[in-house]
Amino acid sequence: MVKSISINWHIEDVLSQAKKMNYRLNENQASDILLQIKNGHDCNIGINWDVIDIYIISYCADNDIKKIVFNISYFEVDEQIDSTHINELDEALIWDLFKEFGHERTPVTRYEYEEVFEDD
Repeated sequence: MVKSISINWHIEDVLSQAKKMNYRLNENQASDILLQIKNGHDCNIGINWDVIDIYIISYCADNDIKKIVFNISYFEVDEQIDSTHINELDEALIWDLFKEFGHERTPVTRYEYEEVFEDD
């Protein structure tokens, strides 16, 4: 017979979820979020990934922590032809976007990326 259960959430859960959302937090910030989740716990909702996402977004907004986005540049040989920014670093997505811009993937084309903070 089970008389009680305990579900544990860890700093690593907050850090990994924040990273998936393109926020880069440190352990102290993740600990603050975990404490906010504990103190704001609603037993009718529980704690799940959606709840953690909401707390991360709220914490980052309150503390002016910006998302990381990726500036992507398209090159033919050594000449930059075009650029854009995206929220996730995915090679297939990058080439699909440049294809929509009218560019082709060939042996002499390449892309470069740079992590930057998202503008407001």
